[in-house]
Amino acid sequence: MKILINPNAFISMYFQSVKTEDKPNEIRIGNKGSKAVMKDGTMFFDHEEDNHTSMFNEIMRREGYPFNYCIKFCEDMGLLLDNNFKRTVNPKKQTSLDTFEKDLTPFGFTDGHWYLKDTREIEDLAFPENTLFWNQEKRFLAHRISDINMLTIGYQRIFINLQMQKWTTPKIFGQCKGGKTVINHNGYEEIILVEGLEDGLTLNQSYLANNICKTIWVMTGVGNFMNVILPEENRKVLIAIDNDDAGEKMFQKCLERFSNLKKAVSRLRPKPEYKDFNDELRGIKNVK
Repeated sequence: MKILINPNAFISMYFQSVKTEDKPNEIRIGNKGSKAVMKDGTMFFDHEEDNHTSMFNEIMRREGYPFNYCIKFCEDMGLLLDNNFKRTVNPKKQTSLDTFEKDLTPFGFTDGHWYLKDTREIEDLAFPENTLFWNQEKRFLAHRISDINMLTIGYQRIFINLQMQKWTTPKIFGQCKGGKTVINHNGYEEIILVEGLEDGLTLNQSYLANNICKTIWVMTGVGNFMNVILPEENRKVLIAIDNDDAGEKMFQKCLERFSNLKKAVSRLRPKPEYKDFNDELRGIKNVK
C-alpha cells in the first residue's frame, strides 16, 4: 500500500506563502514552477535539486524521522490523504525493533565508519542518510531494512573486530524477506539490486563520482533476490552480483522471475578478474 499525502496540507506545511499554480494532475510551486506535487498524493518533484521522490519520503527527509515515527507525525499533523491507512507493523515486533534501535548510534566517526572508509575504501559521499548505525558494546555496523512502503522491518548486523575486519557472517535482526536496504533513490523506473552492503555503497560511489544518481537496493543476501518486492512503476532491473558460479545461477533465476513480471532484466558485472565490485575498487583480484 502506498502512503498518500494530502498535497494541499503538504504545501501549507513546507511552502506557506509561496506562489502555486493549479494544473490538471499536479500543483506547481514557486515563481518558476520548479517544484511540484501530484494531486493524487504520490510524488514530489524539485527540478532545481533533481529531487524526485514520494511526498512521504520528502517529509521523512525534511523532518529527519525514521519511517515509523514519520507515520505518527503525518497522522498527528493531518497529512495523510488516505485516512484508512493502517500501520502494518505487528506491535510485538515493533516493540522489539524499538528496543534494538535504542542501542544504536549514528555511524559517523565510529569504528563502523572507519571500517567502510579505511578497510573498504568507500568515501563519505556514498553513505545514505538515516540508514547506517553502530552498536559500540557489541561492535556491529547495522543497516536498516525496509519493506515496499519503506517501513522498517529489520536490520542486518556486520560485526567488526578491533583490526577493522568483518569477523563473522552478517546477522539479521527482525526480518529481511521481501525487503531491502535503500542506498540511493532516483525513482523506481530502473532499480539496481546488489547482494551486499559494501558492493551497494561501492556502486553508489562510482556513479556519484560521475554525477550520476541511481536507485540502488541491497538485498542483504543472495537469497533475497527472489523475494524482494518491486514497485508497480518499476520497468527495468539490473542485477549486480558476484563473478562466480553462485552469481551466475542467481542471475538466471532473477532473469526468469523478473521477466515473468514484465521487467527488462540485465546484469552488472565487475571486471572479470575481480569477484565483486568492492574487490574491484580495492584492486583485490580473484585468486582461483
